[in-house]
Amino acid sequence: MWPAACSHPPVRHVRFIFCHKTVRWLMGLNSLRGALAICVCLAMTASQGYAEDLLSAYHEAVAHDPVLAEARARLAEDRAGLPAARSALYPHIGAAASVGGNRAQVTGIGLPILTDYLSDSYSVTLTQPLFNGQALSALGVARARLRAGTAGLIQAQQHLRHL
Repeated sequence: MWPAACSHPPVRHVRFIFCHKTVRWLMGLNSLRGALAICVCLAMTASQGYAEDLLSAYHEAVAHDPVLAEARARLAEDRAGLPAARSALYPHIGAAASVGGNRAQVTGIGLPILTDYLSDSYSVTLTQPLFNGQALSALGVARARLRAGTAGLIQAQQHLRHL
């Protein structure tokens, strides 16, 4: 037994459209029952709309928050530092090559002897220290920075949630 089509412009609430006559009809049922019906309708629609608006606002804040972006950048920097610190513990390989031309003139008994020859040298070295305290210390520092960066990101995310 809803009222006929409304001629007044509707009042818009999140998902349902109420016109002035509909609200007046609901209030005319019984003041307590009508108010309860309106409250239930508004609570159901407003909570869904509020949750969608709040969620979209949160996602927008996450995407554009400078503190959170800074924490992400620091964490990315700390993650990049870990492989660099770990690389100091790996074996080091080196290669060298040299080629040279020589000319020798040997004098002695008889005619001088003139000779040209090439000298070449090639080498490959592989070194692995048994204990590298400085590299181990740098690796520990890199791991600590990574944990601190992760904690900083978590703190920035929690700060954003509590705003």
